[in-house]
Amino acid sequence: MPFPVPQPFGGGTAPIFNPYVQSHVVLDGGAPASVFEAQRTVKLGGGYAGAGNAWEAFAQGGLTFAGGAANAALAERSIDSYSDGAGSDTRFGYNRTTGQLGGAWFPDAQRSLRGNVVYDRIDDLLMPLGRPVVESGIPLIEGAGADPLKTERTGVRLAVDDARGFGALRRVRVAGGWVGLDRAADNYTLRTTPAANRVRNALDATIWDATAFGDLAVAGADLRLGAEVRSDSRDGRRQGGPAVNNLDQTTGFQAPGPEATTYGAFVEAAGRPWAGGSLAGALRWQWWDAEITRADEAFSLPGYSGTPRSLYALYYGNGLDLSPDRNAWSGLVEARHRFNTGGPEARVSAARIARFPDLFEFTVALPSSPATNVPSGTSSRQIGNPGLNNEIHNRIDAGLTWTGADWVDWRRTRGASGGPVATQAWRLALSASFDRIDDFISRDRARAQAGVLRADNAAIWRNVDAEIAAAEADLQWNLTRKLSLRANVWWNYGQNTSDDRPLYGMRPLETTLIADWHDRLAAIGTWNAAARLRMVARQDRADDDPATGSGYDPAETAGFTVLDLFAGVQFSDRVGAQVGIDNVFDRDYAEHVPFRTTDDTNLGFVNAPGRFAWLRVVVNF
Repeated sequence: MPFPVPQPFGGGTAPIFNPYVQSHVVLDGGAPASVFEAQRTVKLGGGYAGAGNAWEAFAQGGLTFAGGAANAALAERSIDSYSDGAGSDTRFGYNRTTGQLGGAWFPDAQRSLRGNVVYDRIDDLLMPLGRPVVESGIPLIEGAGADPLKTERTGVRLAVDDARGFGALRRVRVAGGWVGLDRAADNYTLRTTPAANRVRNALDATIWDATAFGDLAVAGADLRLGAEVRSDSRDGRRQGGPAVNNLDQTTGFQAPGPEATTYGAFVEAAGRPWAGGSLAGALRWQWWDAEITRADEAFSLPGYSGTPRSLYALYYGNGLDLSPDRNAWSGLVEARHRFNTGGPEARVSAARIARFPDLFEFTVALPSSPATNVPSGTSSRQIGNPGLNNEIHNRIDAGLTWTGADWVDWRRTRGASGGPVATQAWRLALSASFDRIDDFISRDRARAQAGVLRADNAAIWRNVDAEIAAAEADLQWNLTRKLSLRANVWWNYGQNTSDDRPLYGMRPLETTLIADWHDRLAAIGTWNAAARLRMVARQDRADDDPATGSGYDPAETAGFTVLDLFAGVQFSDRVGAQVGIDNVFDRDYAEHVPFRTTDDTNLGFVNAPGRFAWLRVVVNF
């Protein structure tokens, strides 16, 4: 049972962001799902969406032979700027190419070797333009500082499985991988009016990992013993910028050469100690060894020069350990019980999950010039914190699931129903969780808090205590053999308990209703037509004031309701097509939590597209 892995909260450096509607409930492929998901020898497909004149095309093929298999895939996607529900243009766009090669070798039924190579490149990603604003008397730059011109990733993974048995071990697995990232961005190449203060930045990252484990049975329980190692190294610098005419002049570091290696050992166990129930647990110990290799490399801006080390000391004091090593442990236990045959199943889990600081949180060193001609002054600085403690999640999670006697899956009903109304073809799932986080790694603004020496509104990171709660109710009902209904309600809540303010990055209450009509298409296929109504509440708990909080939430947001319509058809599981109209009533709205590709501190909202039609087609051979 793998551990859930807490991620850096509220943003990050994902390779692409998407302002399109992102419902908590993901729609499947409808009638053509079997065609889109089929593992055929050859698959070709494509699509078009009116928002942003977006198009995509993909091809994939597979080959099976004695003792092995191979596959390859290639996809292209392009999108331009689009209009929101008010008819205003939203600056956006990119071109993306993704390719993959994979293979497997099976010398016998107990052994296998699998591997794949993935290449992913995103070019000319247009971001919201930066503009000077004043929030609570603090001058800021709202928008993105630069456009990623190129984001190139290459990944390789290999895995070896051997189930022949080695003493007490029934199975052994060794797996590993490598990922390389190369990103370049600037604020002038893709802009009709280049920024007056030109800046460019580049980031290289290399991540590799390896895991080995063995499975055995002890006293009727399944046991897994394993070890792991992961290495993450980055190098990224900013050149040019406000009042700097030389684009070769280093003016800060997005990543001043941080390197971190994490070693771990884990044990996982699962068994059925009582009738109708199961119990699983896991324990993991990790050791984190990090170093900032460019901590003493100089940067220079008008009115301010220094090094990453001197910048950290300016905000957090001298004596910080820039080559720390530390350890942490995580534990998880989960119990499940089905009350009777065909009855509800309950689950409850408790976990303690540790997270080491992300290298950006730990090391970013982006100063600014305090000169008066710079609109944002010191408030545009981003200062990582090498003194951050590990983030510890103390989480409990519980759920209850009921299924009717005729339930198989969404749109699938057992034959026992016998009538036009399948009253027993339903599934109800309830879940709730609570997470008390010790030393939550929070974005904030420098206001001379405990452990922070300055009060100049620079973007900083610090440890606070926090709480996150969530709850969800999901009802799926195949009301008849042709009509399926779904209702989903999802809620979450976050609080910075140290500072007694809302936690940033929390999506508001959301309800989604879906009605899907599906039927046979004579004897040659199937079709479906569906509607989705998404209702999102107002979010009035926002950490949006840089004078009292982090300001990382752009603002409180109004609620909205959006209707989407879509339909699909498939013929003989070989040809499939889907069409749809999103945002039928052309609503003007923005998600409370925008999808970010950069770590800019004040990105602002990105409005969703207005009404648009889309089409996807796939053919299998």
